[in-house]
Amino acid sequence: LCLGKSGCEHSDAIEACDDDNPCTQDTCNPQSGCAHSDTVGCVVKLPYKQPFACASKPAWEVSAAPPGSPRWTLDALPALGVFTPGYKSPSCSLNFNLGPSLQCAPDGADAVGTATSPWFSTLELGGNPALAVHYWLAGTWRAQDVLSLQWQPKGDGAWQTVQTHEGGALGGTWQRHVGKLPLALSVAFRLRWHMASPDCAKAANLTGPFVDDVQV
Repeated sequence: LCLGKSGCEHSDAIEACDDDNPCTQDTCNPQSGCAHSDTVGCVVKLPYKQPFACASKPAWEVSAAPPGSPRWTLDALPALGVFTPGYKSPSCSLNFNLGPSLQCAPDGADAVGTATSPWFSTLELGGNPALAVHYWLAGTWRAQDVLSLQWQPKGDGAWQTVQTHEGGALGGTWQRHVGKLPLALSVAFRLRWHMASPDCAKAANLTGPFVDDVQV
């Protein structure tokens, strides 16, 4: 039973199908639940806002992770110490962990994951626009755990780092950040969060990074 904006009912469960990604087609299957298919050639006009509200699928494409390894997901876990997930999104944020903490299962393992935005178009902005990414960041991670905001222009396979965060936000509390993008942009580009946590079996009692309210 598909209930429109109120959700998709299947197998005694109800979930919201809107992933807040303008470049996917969201559908509901009464047997399997929500499905999201990419729109070929889709680009998103600027300015862009992404609150990372709760949904069955993050609005940014997340990389796969092996069992027992931290990964990018959309929820409000964990809530450790004074840290409370969600800034303007009261329940969910984009975050990198394994639920209870950043700690992974196998000893000596390295965790790496990415969350990639849709393609953005600068065509209607004209000229050589000055662009920046505004975002809120919280959570705790070690100095050797590096979170990077990266960008990739259309037609260029290389990802370039815009900003890095090592060791987590101060005290795990929410802080606002701004990353300026290079001026020489192509007519389309995309962003991604890249998180690397070496030897993540030793990352107990840490939340990992939480990202919310991204604006371009």
